[in-house]
Amino acid sequence: MLTITFLGTGAALATPARDNTSLAIDDGAEVSLVDASGAPLSRLTRAGIPHERLARVIITHEHVDHTYGLPSLLQSLWLAGRTDPLPLYAPRPTWQALDRLIAAYWPDGFARGFRLDPHVLDGSEDPFVQTPRLAIRAASGQHSVPTIALRFEPASGGTFVYSSDTAPCPTVEACARGAALLAHEATFLTDDRATAGQLGHSTARQAGEVAARAGVRGLALVHFSAQQDGDLATLRNEASVAYRGPIAVPGDGDRLFVD
Repeated sequence: MLTITFLGTGAALATPARDNTSLAIDDGAEVSLVDASGAPLSRLTRAGIPHERLARVIITHEHVDHTYGLPSLLQSLWLAGRTDPLPLYAPRPTWQALDRLIAAYWPDGFARGFRLDPHVLDGSEDPFVQTPRLAIRAASGQHSVPTIALRFEPASGGTFVYSSDTAPCPTVEACARGAALLAHEATFLTDDRATAGQLGHSTARQAGEVAARAGVRGLALVHFSAQQDGDLATLRNEASVAYRGPIAVPGDGDRLFVD
């Protein structure tokens, strides 16, 4: 079983109720952090996830709302006493931003702390993480910068897919095929679909369309803008026009279970 903790669920413009989107995926043995905004160690602590269980960090793309908390995370882990190496995965273009962040905020920091273990995601269909309990795959999305969707496949069954920031596209749809749960961005409502297309984002209805075509068992809507923060029913209703399965609109700190 996978436990998905939504550490943040909002789009780039955070609100008092919703911080920028990031997720913690717990396979029962290890925790994977997907994207880093805000104060990631504080978010994990509030969620009851001990930092010692953090096995890896995956950054989906270079935009600030998905990356700016990384230096805070690294320093906080060091201050908390971490000594184990920390694997960090990101697409090659994203590494250009991450390298600058690390150089600016903690130059030579790892010489006196734990070692960072960097990995470049090259778009291969093979799992980039393979443990006895979990395989993780990446697929390219369609956004204003290079981005990836992620597919978590536990050995026990029950696949989880996270779209990250993307317009509807065949690669993310294929990545989500047959998943037990798809967390898909829904930055805009249908009235703003032209803006969504220009910016490389999706509407709630488009998220539902992807879920329906991919044949997933459940859909969670994330990464929606402040304008929709107080109207969750509208988001759910627009997605339900295309997708007839269960639809969740999680809040920050909420958990969903996949088996």
